[in-house]
Amino acid sequence: MRTNNGFLSLWKQSKSKPTSPGMEITLYSDNHQTDIQTYMVLLGEETEEGYDVRTFYNPVAPCNPEAPEGMIYMLGDCFAACSTVRNFTMVRRVFTDFLTTGNVSEDLLN
Repeated sequence: MRTNNGFLSLWKQSKSKPTSPGMEITLYSDNHQTDIQTYMVLLGEETEEGYDVRTFYNPVAPCNPEAPEGMIYMLGDCFAACSTVRNFTMVRRVFTDFLTTGNVSEDLLN
């Protein structure tokens, strides 16, 4: 995923609710026809109030000039540019955290 376009999703089933999807982490990777790869990670979690989604917050993320202001295209869909990063090391840290602990630190995704 570091150098290719696509997405990857992993689920962690809730032990207390075996029929519930629990948590889902999804990586989107896209270079939008450039040589610079852009990544977005979404961590979705069922809560008592509903469903929460955490992602990166990058206020200096570059926008796509073809997308509406403040947005970027990822695999053909439009997302907030501030939820993307270009540093794959950060993506690796998030997935390592999820795979070893079953969650992701709010310092990484908020």
